[in-house]
Amino acid sequence: MTDTIDVAQSRPSRKVVLAGGVPAIIADTHPDAAARFSEYFSAAIGNPNTRAAYRNAVVDFLQFEPVANMASLVDVRPAHLSGYIAAVNARFSPQMVRQRLAALRGLFEYLARHGVLETNPAVAVRGPSYAVKRVRPRS
Repeated sequence: MTDTIDVAQSRPSRKVVLAGGVPAIIADTHPDAAARFSEYFSAAIGNPNTRAAYRNAVVDFLQFEPVANMASLVDVRPAHLSGYIAAVNARFSPQMVRQRLAALRGLFEYLARHGVLETNPAVAVRGPSYAVKRVRPRS
């Protein structure tokens, strides 16, 4: 069975329903999922600006149409993440897309490490590449 994702859906489809400050899709994944989700954003990410950017990235991913209709994070596959990355690639710079992918990788890794998920579906997903052009000073 292969997952197919419509990458034309680049805008969020619906609001993320929060249950006690935690999206419902997270809370319905595992009994410890809500606590681990909150813990990831409060303890694992020290910088408040990074925390806010990562939270925005996760909420945007959860609003992505193929994911928004899922019952829990257990159903998320690498194809969903690849579809999301392709969709946001049209809206953001490569650096922003890579930041969003880092946020998702970090969250899924944290949840997998703490037993909420069996595997990290984001580990195999690649972000866009970009080259940094450096100008050599004239001597």
